[in-house]
Amino acid sequence: MINKIFYLGIPGSNSFLAATNVAQNSGNLQGLGSFAEIVKKTEKDVRSLGILPIENSLSGSIFEVFDLLAKSNVSIRAEQIISINHALMGREETFINKIRHCLSHPEVFRQCRQFFLKHPEIEIVAVSDSASAAKMLKDSGPEFAAIANPIAASAHNLKIIKEHLEDRRRNYSRFITIGRKLRRKGNKISLTFNLRHIPGSLYKALSPFARLGLNITKIESRPIPGKLWEYLFYVDFEINEKKHNFRDIIREMKKYTKNLKVLGRYEASKFN
Repeated sequence: MINKIFYLGIPGSNSFLAATNVAQNSGNLQGLGSFAEIVKKTEKDVRSLGILPIENSLSGSIFEVFDLLAKSNVSIRAEQIISINHALMGREETFINKIRHCLSHPEVFRQCRQFFLKHPEIEIVAVSDSASAAKMLKDSGPEFAAIANPIAASAHNLKIIKEHLEDRRRNYSRFITIGRKLRRKGNKISLTFNLRHIPGSLYKALSPFARLGLNITKIESRPIPGKLWEYLFYVDFEINEKKHNFRDIIREMKKYTKNLKVLGRYEASKFN
């Protein structure tokens, strides 16, 4: 039985919507103020889950989340992909040229770059999450606005000024569910590693994927703090559980890698 499901922010945030999909209408949701806090709380309770956004179709990977996963004792247990609608809202209906300050989460601003390039007169104000930005408008003047999910506007009796501020209309975010236990089944694997100092080590480490016809859905590198020109690689790939031996793949990769860590095994999310 699940004790708590932790998510970023307050009811109305996109993370809250992802959490409700996992909770299936149970009342055990708890909003927190940072990704790090979500991971820390989930690590402490084997019966709890955490919800984290890990990448967006417009702004790319959320590196803070990847770095937390690499250092933590939690595993990815599931993923889901949610369509994102960034709506500009205010206490009352107004014209965009009257707005001077806009509140939201930093990731939201990254997904709405074109809007702010067209309106340089609007100061962006970063807050902990988008739904909290909407809530803060209650105590702000008419020159303030927020960007959040339209549900947040309804929850706080705000007026939507303009919907879909994101740079592209087809905007999706991938959310992961984390927990203490590593699942033993699933057709998608996430892992991280750095390379041994062997010529062609990256090519050799990834050779099982080409030989077995595995689909790599993501590969990304991050610099390792304190180690000049050394990188940590993140890889997502899909397997056919009937055709591929997961342990054999990992065993072969370890010949050419260091600190290989399986971040999770789960079912790949489907979306239209």
